[in-house]
Amino acid sequence: MGGDNAEVRKGPRLRNVTTVRPGGTESSLHPTLEFERDTLVKGNGEVDIHRANLTYDGIQKIEGFIFRKSIDLDATASVREALEQWRDIKTVKDGLRQTGQSGFNIPKTVRGVISHDGVTGILMSDLTEGGKNEVIDLKQLRMGEHPFKISREQMEGIRTAVIQDMDIAKRFNIKLVSGSSGLDPWMVILNKKTGDWNLCIVDIGKYTSKTNDPFVISGERTNDPEELYKKGRSAIDKLCADVYAVQAS
Repeated sequence: MGGDNAEVRKGPRLRNVTTVRPGGTESSLHPTLEFERDTLVKGNGEVDIHRANLTYDGIQKIEGFIFRKSIDLDATASVREALEQWRDIKTVKDGLRQTGQSGFNIPKTVRGVISHDGVTGILMSDLTEGGKNEVIDLKQLRMGEHPFKISREQMEGIRTAVIQDMDIAKRFNIKLVSGSSGLDPWMVILNKKTGDWNLCIVDIGKYTSKTNDPFVISGERTNDPEELYKKGRSAIDKLCADVYAVQAS
């Protein structure tokens, strides 16, 4: 979700879109959604990602979003499935924080978008904050120059944060460990100026669904929370080892 210095090309302007909260409640307001034509991230069969804004009543423009445009064959069903998962994640997060416990770190805003033009997707807060931050897919931290952007101490902190999320997911039967890497939902946010980092759950959808896509472990399909936790621990430990090996090379 980078490319903040690229030339901006305006994309479609979709009027009177329906926005949907996690859980399925539709807003009574129907803003205009405008997103950049160029993608920040090209989709892998699920979504293309664009910077976006909303305008209400043709006057009040709200910026600072990204639009994860669904390119699934049944896009509306995919978005509603993802919103159900976001509802469960947010419910657990809010419940834990009400009791003084740490919960999941998620984008401030997550909304489904359904337009009359057939364009459907998830709108969420732009974690780059207009280019101030670099957002890196967790599973890609071993690739290219990424290992040299973080210290060993920071990587240990990231590992601890991921394991904490996995532990919460196991306790509340939420599927986070997913994808071929086991680490699909997480992004690492790096402040370009200070080097400070944060971890955020972002990629929620087809691969985190407990009904549609069981995780394959040793040739067997499972959504068992304990088995997923073990797989996730193994995946983050392997990622750390790979990052440390690159840093030492």
